[in-house]
Amino acid sequence: MVFTSIESNGEETYKRQRETPPKISLGNVIEWYDFSLYGYFAVAIAATFFPNLNPFISLLATFAVFGAGFLARPLGAFVFGHLGDKVGRHYAMNLSIAMMGLATLGMAFLPGFSTIGILAPILLVILRMLQGLSAGGQFGNLLTITTEDENYRLKGLNIGIAYAVSVIGFLLAAFVSVIAIKLTPDSLQEYAWRVPFLISVILLIMQITLKEKDANVNTNIVKNNNFSPVKTVFKNHRRSLVCVIVLSAIAASLFYILATYLVTYMTQHLNIAQSTALGINSLALGLVCIIVPASGLFSDYWGRKKSLNICLLLMIVLSMPVMLLFHSTSYILIIMGTVLISALVSFLQGVITPIYSEIFPKNVRASGCSIAYGIGVSISGFAPMLADIFVRISPLYGLIGFIYSLLIIGAITTLYLPTNKVRHIDYVRVRSLVVSR
Repeated sequence: MVFTSIESNGEETYKRQRETPPKISLGNVIEWYDFSLYGYFAVAIAATFFPNLNPFISLLATFAVFGAGFLARPLGAFVFGHLGDKVGRHYAMNLSIAMMGLATLGMAFLPGFSTIGILAPILLVILRMLQGLSAGGQFGNLLTITTEDENYRLKGLNIGIAYAVSVIGFLLAAFVSVIAIKLTPDSLQEYAWRVPFLISVILLIMQITLKEKDANVNTNIVKNNNFSPVKTVFKNHRRSLVCVIVLSAIAASLFYILATYLVTYMTQHLNIAQSTALGINSLALGLVCIIVPASGLFSDYWGRKKSLNICLLLMIVLSMPVMLLFHSTSYILIIMGTVLISALVSFLQGVITPIYSEIFPKNVRASGCSIAYGIGVSISGFAPMLADIFVRISPLYGLIGFIYSLLIIGAITTLYLPTNKVRHIDYVRVRSLVVSR
């Protein structure tokens, strides 16, 4: 999609010149395949890079490095968001994907503490932060591309599909991780975690080979060299910025509890084998891929804010009984709990994600969306570590208490959403679009 900026009374307006499909591609899968592997192998990484610490402290240190990657996301959001507004959405996204692939390949070959000592965890932090820089700009530009394509008029549905494609990266990571554990001989299990990281280079080569031709177009969508998208966001859109930061932090924290921490929770506190936990986790991620687009479509019908309020109410009512199912001795009840919590978290992601980009005007959308989402998700990077602390305090109710703390903050934040900037829904038009499909 190519835009030309036109000066009109000091405002930037845009004219469509040519249509291309949104960037829902292999690159998006690669981005989140790479980023999620670290969480799946937290226990193995702790043993490799923090072997001389108490097991609890070692795991906390590993999750702290996981969070360090998220701290780098705001910087990546500033850089790649600016590039998205000033150079081109596709250009910024492709650059971030390449950075992610190279950092993940570096992790695959990084020697452990027993080989190079303290340098090992230091390099691990550096590589994880490079991953964070990449992730900080990729998804914001993807949401911007999807939001701006007029061929995709059901924005909630199509942003939900884009989100689902991201989750396929998590799902692929879980699947490859299970296979790597199963096929690696017992004598080499300490190296099993490196295999999925190494496979990332194959995916990166496929992305370079198969990417769309127009993805390399450097589109100058803002021709005014004196115009600064970042400064404009902080000057004119502070309320939107704060709301998206908080909401994205809440939503991403709940997702990372589901997508990464539950594997550790099952293995460490429920005594479930890691391969079984990863299998259950794969089921959860598969459901996310289905439910998020459906809930995005739900928000197209009923409006973003109304759908968000309905979702938060359901989560507040149902989260406690659902999470208690995990403490059953029956695998059937544990799987049922996984299905239900996946449905609730997916519902939230589907109705809230379109708000991140739609709430900002087009001339600063990549910057506003990337920065707010990047800062919010950087905060969520510490959710697994905080969740583990809560669980250590109370194995039965700790995780439940952490989830409810997030939901209460989210419910309060929705009261301050700038309603005039949240997309209003033409119910008759949306229904006619669905029927016509």
